[in-house]
Amino acid sequence: MTRGAALPDLLSAVAAELTRLHERALDLQSATGALAEGGAARAVEALQDLDRLTQDLSGLSAYAAALSAQGEAAWRVDEAAALEAVTLASLARRLSPGSACAGDDCGGDVELFGPT
Repeated sequence: MTRGAALPDLLSAVAAELTRLHERALDLQSATGALAEGGAARAVEALQDLDRLTQDLSGLSAYAAALSAQGEAAWRVDEAAALEAVTLASLARRLSPGSACAGDDCGGDVELFGPT
């Protein structure tokens, strides 16, 4: 009996999550753009950082999706330890193979200021 999850499935879940985060960062970028119209130097720097974040998320998503497309379903890994490292339960559910959760439909926890 083969244990674990197929590596392509795990990478596909990571790619989907990165895409979701990229879309959220794009929304933030649009919303904060109006704040920088006053020309404050720090606001402009923050917007440049946000732009870089959205580009990095998009690139990571594309990379994970490309790796997933090359993988064989027979390549198995035990994802349980990796999921234990994810501190947000809703994110862990979205990354879990076979989860019925998609996007923000998982509900769950919100961590606004980091772990306590």
